[in-house]
Amino acid sequence: MNNFVCIGLFLFVACQPNVKKNDPIEKSTDSDRLKIAYNVFHNPYMDDYEIFVMNLGGSGKKNIGQWEGVDWAYYAYRNKIYFVSDRDTVHSRYFLYEMDADGNNVRKISVVRLADSFMGTRKNGTEWIVKPHSLIDSVFYVVEANGEVVQKFDAGKPYHADPFFSPDGTEIVFRGALKKSKRKPDLLTNCTS
Repeated sequence: MNNFVCIGLFLFVACQPNVKKNDPIEKSTDSDRLKIAYNVFHNPYMDDYEIFVMNLGGSGKKNIGQWEGVDWAYYAYRNKIYFVSDRDTVHSRYFLYEMDADGNNVRKISVVRLADSFMGTRKNGTEWIVKPHSLIDSVFYVVEANGEVVQKFDAGKPYHADPFFSPDGTEIVFRGALKKSKRKPDLLTNCTS
């Protein structure tokens, strides 16, 4: 993670019990059902990044990460928050996890080490497109909820990260570049646009 405070915001629907017609809960507004999840550089001395949630109006702030290391939320789907973390491993070795809006039911999804990159989902949150760490592979992986890699996609660019599925799940959008790093000199000197 970068050494500055960066906040990513995600809206998600909190769990709500089944309601019957004319039940007072039925009249709840979006502000009652939605929460905001965000990342905080919690302790610079410990390189500790935490995931917090709050209500839409800013009340009810709660640290749901509770991990002295890196927990970084990249995606929310329904009442689940998906995040990379170095839990169960050494500092800065990230794997994909999920938890509910209260920070409970933490579950490790990926067995493959991941890059620090955004991710997307399709098929009602049962498949993920992720970027493995560069020491593992140089393509995107589609991972099922059980952690199994079911497909690989070559982006065709020297640099690629932050993959998302299109709304219908048939295409992939990602950030890419014609060189692997900003620090490397251009290898393509005769580019035309």
